[in-house]
Amino acid sequence: PAILQRAGYFTCIGSGLQGRDHRGLDFPEKAPPQRRLGKTDYNFEWDPTIYDSHDWAERKDGQPFFMQVQLHGGKLREGPIDERDKFRNQVVATFGSLTAPAEVELPPYYPRDPVLLQDWADYLDSVRLTDHHVGLVLARLREENLLAKTLVIFMTDHGISHARGKQFLTDEGTHIPFIVSGPGIAKGAVRDDLVEHIDMVPVSLAAAGLPLTATLQGHDLFAAEYEPRAYAFAARDRCDETTEKIRSLRSERFLYIRNYHPARPHLQPNAYKDNKDIVRVLRREHEAGTLPGLSETLLFAAPRPVEELYDCPADPSQIYNLAADPAHVEMLATMRAALDETLIQTRDPAPETAAEYDSDMAEYLRRPNPEVAKNIAQMKQWTAEGKLAERSRSEGRETFGGRNSHEFRYRTRHPIRKKTKLFVQKNRRRTLGLSEMAETSPDQTAENYLQLLNQHEKSLAAYVYALVNDRHDAEDIIQSCKLTMWKQFAQFEPGSHFVAWARRIALHQILNYRRSAKRKPLYSIDPAFIEAVAAEIDREGDTYSARSEALQECLKQLPENQRRLVLLRYYEDHDISSIAQETDRTETAVYKLLSRVRSALNDCVTARLNAPAS
Repeated sequence: PAILQRAGYFTCIGSGLQGRDHRGLDFPEKAPPQRRLGKTDYNFEWDPTIYDSHDWAERKDGQPFFMQVQLHGGKLREGPIDERDKFRNQVVATFGSLTAPAEVELPPYYPRDPVLLQDWADYLDSVRLTDHHVGLVLARLREENLLAKTLVIFMTDHGISHARGKQFLTDEGTHIPFIVSGPGIAKGAVRDDLVEHIDMVPVSLAAAGLPLTATLQGHDLFAAEYEPRAYAFAARDRCDETTEKIRSLRSERFLYIRNYHPARPHLQPNAYKDNKDIVRVLRREHEAGTLPGLSETLLFAAPRPVEELYDCPADPSQIYNLAADPAHVEMLATMRAALDETLIQTRDPAPETAAEYDSDMAEYLRRPNPEVAKNIAQMKQWTAEGKLAERSRSEGRETFGGRNSHEFRYRTRHPIRKKTKLFVQKNRRRTLGLSEMAETSPDQTAENYLQLLNQHEKSLAAYVYALVNDRHDAEDIIQSCKLTMWKQFAQFEPGSHFVAWARRIALHQILNYRRSAKRKPLYSIDPAFIEAVAAEIDREGDTYSARSEALQECLKQLPENQRRLVLLRYYEDHDISSIAQETDRTETAVYKLLSRVRSALNDCVTARLNAPAS
């Protein structure tokens, strides 16, 4: 709103209905203006002057306006029993009847308990009321002769507030409506593009004729040069007092989820969710041992899988995790690498410090709340046990398993590659004289090392960032890895698996950091996860020579255009955008072709490795 306000727009946030609140009910006549504003309990400090009013009616004649219409959606069904009764009475008054709980179809991982069925029926009725509210706002725009020249975007902030919905990264939590109408928008058109919340910003600015800055990560979905994204990214961090870290990527077909705190169950203690009747029922049945097996596994089992992979069209409820399925090894690797690259590109934020956590929790405890206090103590206990704790060695500050803080703490704004070259050049001057490091000349040794490092640097960085949540510690470890790799480069056998060798060194550095910070553990990663990754790296290294030979033969069999694509992406380290330009394809086409090529190469390599010796 601030950008549009500076451009002359009248900015407002409210119900979109004069004299009515977010429920569509009449405001008391003497309700002050601040009560008429929409929900503004943002998780950061903000300037209230970015909104001129609660409604566009107060703007000057002919002044363009930006209106954030607050729709409470699923929250309409929440509250004490008397509030829920009022809600149901409003549904009956508006539509004549309620949704019958017995007719509700629940996801297969929820038991058909009467409380859950009633809640889901109420949720569906809240959707009906929300749709009705939207209709009233559109009717008002039409009556005021504004609809034809107004861009309207309808969306929600998350899925249903349920045990596997809101706050979590399965489709139940992240699949939302994104509906647009306005000048130049085709009526009735349906697109299946992958979109993100942040796309609303460039769409809005472009509609207002304002420039889009280079820092915007969202896409203008209606631009002439628009290309659909290959993946939608989502993240979960601390919610209220409950620390968590989950990241995901969703393609058209697959959902990949990475759990950074797998030792914790899916439903960690959280006062907000635990005070919902639906969660109380689930916890009661869990404690009584009467919860169905699928519900028990997905909601309460610990440890959780480190990685989850779901084939969404075949498994819309996302209950069959394919991450350990040998038939999906290639897709798992593809999604894993794509998420690694996304985390680096978006500079995934460092976790909050203990002091920041305590500061926020002081606000939560301003009014005494024994349940929240108990949960905070539980989080700190788990941190002390090393299950959610991290420490920044360089700043000596203890941190908790994070949130998306608006105060990102990075040491440099330069890309990692620039920092790497500077580091290697500094150390090259004092190591070139050590000719015993290799049989080749020092200059040739340095050139070989730099070539391999530049080729595989992203993979090394992504590996460390995946295991070390604190960015400061990760950067220290990466730099230490590069120095150690340079010192030990004479031990590296030409033609062997550089990435596996580099990751072994990285793992050694990570474990050294962990041991040196034993009293105040560095990482929130489960040690079992680190060991599992190490074992996988060893397996990669042991089979690399044979796979490498098979891969070289399989590459020769590829058509020239596909072989060129592989060389550009994996040998010359071009990004998808530059490959698309160089090959005259769309980015989506490049992603899809690379995926097919990788699959074909994997099948070819597997067939060669399994072929009987001649």
